[in-house]
Amino acid sequence: MALVPTSITDRLKTLLQGCKGTSYPSNVGTTVFVGQVKGAEQQAPCLFILPERETADQRYAQHLMTRTYRLAAFAKLSAHPTLSEHGLIDQIIYDVRKIMETRDSTLAALTNGTPQFISAQPGYHEDGGQIVGAALEYQITFNQAAPA
Repeated sequence: MALVPTSITDRLKTLLQGCKGTSYPSNVGTTVFVGQVKGAEQQAPCLFILPERETADQRYAQHLMTRTYRLAAFAKLSAHPTLSEHGLIDQIIYDVRKIMETRDSTLAALTNGTPQFISAQPGYHEDGGQIVGAALEYQITFNQAAPA
């Protein structure tokens, strides 16, 4: 039996793999990883799910947990010749938010509501580089039994 936060992370991966195709022009859901960001240049378009800080509010035998997730998404400018650099970054942010902020009944059953959007940080390309991206931060709240 998987722990609740593991099930949430797994569900986010499944959802974010849908962030591709004509409805999601950035195609960052083409490849989705969980864990450390490595090799973004070789993987783009891609998205990394990074589970981060987790806090607890103790309530009897249950804890109300809040976990922060950072989603780092990358795309190649050359794959989007009709978009400016900042246009592609804005598209990446829009595409990820569209997935994360649409109610999903499976995720809702694991959590206490829809993931809460905290912030988005654009990532511009380096000199001569082709990779742009964005890091989005969300908080997800869920119940978990207190450790015995």
